[in-house]
Amino acid sequence: MTCQQAMSDLVDKLRSALGAETDIALAQELGVERSTVAQWRRRGSLPRIYQAILDADQVGKHRAEVIASRQQIFGDSRLMYTLSAALSVIPTSDLDYPELAPPLQGDARECVIASVARVVQAQCRVLFGRPYCENEAEYDVLADALSSEGAQSQIKIALQAPVLGVHF
Repeated sequence: MTCQQAMSDLVDKLRSALGAETDIALAQELGVERSTVAQWRRRGSLPRIYQAILDADQVGKHRAEVIASRQQIFGDSRLMYTLSAALSVIPTSDLDYPELAPPLQGDARECVIASVARVVQAQCRVLFGRPYCENEAEYDVLADALSSEGAQSQIKIALQAPVLGVHF
């Protein structure tokens, strides 16, 4: 077995440990670009921080840290998962407005997040009959649903709405 094959196996184990069915889902879970995962496979290297996740105890700790961080940032409100889901599907490039003054950059970013959050809320209504999810298990279902083709097309429209001055 070559080093590259062994590393590809590690990437597959990481995907499995995190419950990601595809490299795209793995990239989303880790907050990296899909091309980063492809580079790990091609180069035969996996950053140590992600190698540590392979340990079963580490996976549980990682998820607990993510949940605690999410609660610390967004609070314990019902919208905690909605905001987190919206942020997870917005490419960072869609939050970059270097031509605007800093206060206006914040306003533009807020509009983008709000537009995408409305799509997330609509998806929650379809999935759960309410505009939010209540727990981590529902959040995982929501994340899977947001990767569907239909949700992705709605997200793309929502990402353009603030730029075009359209409000939902």
